[in-house]
Amino acid sequence: MGKGAVTQVIPGDGTYRLCLGCIYPGYAGGLWIGSMRASGFEWRPERPIPGFGALNLFCAQDETILDPVTKVEYEPGWSQNFGRGDDGVTLAYLSGEIVQDGKVGDLLLTSTNAAGCFKETRYLLWPRGRPYVLMSLYLTNTCNKPISFDFWTGDDPWIGRYETSEGDVGWTPEGIVRTEKILDPATFRTAGFYDLGNELLGEKSSKFSNVANFLTLAPFVPAPTHVFFANKFAHTTSEVDPAKPLDNKSITALNVGWKGVSLEPGQQWHLAYALGRAATERPTEASSATTPRQPKTPEAPALEPTLWHFDQALHAAADGSWGNRKKKPGIEAPLHFREETIHVSVEPPNMTVDALYVFENRTDSTLNMGLFYPFPLHPELEYPHEVEVQGARFRRTDTGLLWKLSVGARESATVEVKYTQRCLGPLARYILTSTAFWNRSLEKGHYRVDWPSSLPSVSVSYPGTRRTSQGREYLEWEATDFMPTKDIVVTW
Repeated sequence: MGKGAVTQVIPGDGTYRLCLGCIYPGYAGGLWIGSMRASGFEWRPERPIPGFGALNLFCAQDETILDPVTKVEYEPGWSQNFGRGDDGVTLAYLSGEIVQDGKVGDLLLTSTNAAGCFKETRYLLWPRGRPYVLMSLYLTNTCNKPISFDFWTGDDPWIGRYETSEGDVGWTPEGIVRTEKILDPATFRTAGFYDLGNELLGEKSSKFSNVANFLTLAPFVPAPTHVFFANKFAHTTSEVDPAKPLDNKSITALNVGWKGVSLEPGQQWHLAYALGRAATERPTEASSATTPRQPKTPEAPALEPTLWHFDQALHAAADGSWGNRKKKPGIEAPLHFREETIHVSVEPPNMTVDALYVFENRTDSTLNMGLFYPFPLHPELEYPHEVEVQGARFRRTDTGLLWKLSVGARESATVEVKYTQRCLGPLARYILTSTAFWNRSLEKGHYRVDWPSSLPSVSVSYPGTRRTSQGREYLEWEATDFMPTKDIVVTW
């Protein structure tokens, strides 16, 4: 399922537990650090720090791919980088492998997830005896058109004691960060959080664990476009107030973003980074209220250059073609879009769509998925003014609906959608080509279009059987093993 925990005992240091999509059923599976109501990356020092038997290094990776046009986010079942956390399109888990189990040498894992035009292949290396992991990811455009996206990876750490960001300050190689701050993305390579206590809030360092984490980018990855410390997942400079102390009243986050990434069909974008525990020294308290203490800045470990290329041979040997994925037995999307029944009724100035969709869970566990349902929008079609959905929770976006769908193990589920849309010109459209996002043909499709017999010069983009009944014209057709290459378009 691509979920679970890995534990490493480092003699003289302590026990580290890395959680990959633990506990929370909404996690898709795959190599993202995270849990629910528990640490995503925990350290239990061999010599306990008084008051801190277990120390949180990372809660979860809040990582998101954002479509800047539709504002739809793609994430592995949970990310608070945008929205609530569970309100994005789920990058469905396709496959994973334990390449090296870590019993003798290092731990090496790989996973593949996909949704929309994105296939994300990830690799994780946990070197034996090291308090950090390396992540490498490749994003591939699986559509037959160019795409553009923003990529954000954020750390909302609760460093030290889990479930509170009290005492958390930021750090960079230049020093401690006690207020919200815009970092220079052109020179950014490493930063983290430090459970030190923020003197701007009157916090004393003796109350806190003195533990720090780090995020370090690989030397070869492109420079980000934005890097922020803030009391939220900030995405623009206007959201950062350099006069405001980092506090524990809300999420405190380090957010790193690459905006405006473009990929041609089949092209890949590569990112790699390391994260884990940084080295610290216990600071001394100030001798007086007016004498600021100068704690030593945490240090990220120096990584051997060869470590950054741990995935090269493995990725080069992997089949990088989405289309060739069918050649590998046992690797298929866990949720299959199997069948649809579509009825488009034109009654100028409106069109109404009645649709029934059938989904099949091909795994032995319940799937909780986020899916994007697009509406056709252009100058001649308004956003639907009536929308009903049965079988899935949904919310509206600027360009469609976001569904949250739950399907039991080896079960099927149906979702019914009805919407009415105003046509500002002699044209109605229903989007069929989104089926391509599933990278698999529909087993069955049933389609019907009807309109008033009095409507002149009607043209439909698909052929079918035509009949007349009670003053209306009907066009119907069926399809099997169907991958649509055009939408249903009605003009008059």
